[in-house]
Amino acid sequence: MLQVAHRGFSSKAPENSVPAFELAVKKGFYGVECDIHQTKDGSFVVMHDPVLDRMCGVDLEIQDLTREEVRSHPIRAGKQIEDYPNLPIPLLEEYLEVMSQNKEVHPFIEIKDILSAQSLQKLVHLVKKYGLLKQTYFISLHADNLLGLKNTWGVSKSKLQFVYGATSFDRSTPVGEELIAWLIRKQYNLDSRHILIRADVTEALHKAGLQVNVWNVNEEQAAMVLERDMNVDMITTEVGFWDLKEE
Repeated sequence: MLQVAHRGFSSKAPENSVPAFELAVKKGFYGVECDIHQTKDGSFVVMHDPVLDRMCGVDLEIQDLTREEVRSHPIRAGKQIEDYPNLPIPLLEEYLEVMSQNKEVHPFIEIKDILSAQSLQKLVHLVKKYGLLKQTYFISLHADNLLGLKNTWGVSKSKLQFVYGATSFDRSTPVGEELIAWLIRKQYNLDSRHILIRADVTEALHKAGLQVNVWNVNEEQAAMVLERDMNVDMITTEVGFWDLKEE
């Protein structure tokens, strides 16, 4: 079972922080996922939410701030935050620097915004600068991002995942035939909320040469069912199932 660390090893350090990424690489996850937003001045910063209130305690939108303004607000929430005072929001470059230390661990970059062709180019060139393009997975709920990465920048279809189940419209709707057909036609792999998956979904996508990643799985029993009965390819988790087996 391939395990992907959700926002880094986010049960051991604040999500989407350099310590969480470093711990995930050290632990030996197959992949380490992060989320990116673009700032007003075109930089990429690593943060799940578009607004800084939950993690930093300030009601400011990333898109309205420069990268230095974003960096002026330290992370104030998350697991073991007391061990990490004055923890800055990472730049994408800092995430990539951590990932470049072990080329056997795969970056998973979730693109939260709809990016222009110019911004997609900047993203690809940045990943390429760190020598990570071949092993990097790009995930997004915005299909235009995936289309641009595939058609314009030549990212392999095996490294593109469409996010399903993350919006108010689809968070409780199981994966259906229409979505399966669309994924097969577009040749996008699936990154789905785990409760929305069935065995026939993975079977159909596997027959088309596509993969299934599921999130966010933090219980061992659920992971076993997804692996054994649903035959998923990857499980995105905050905990890592080595630790669960040790407890």
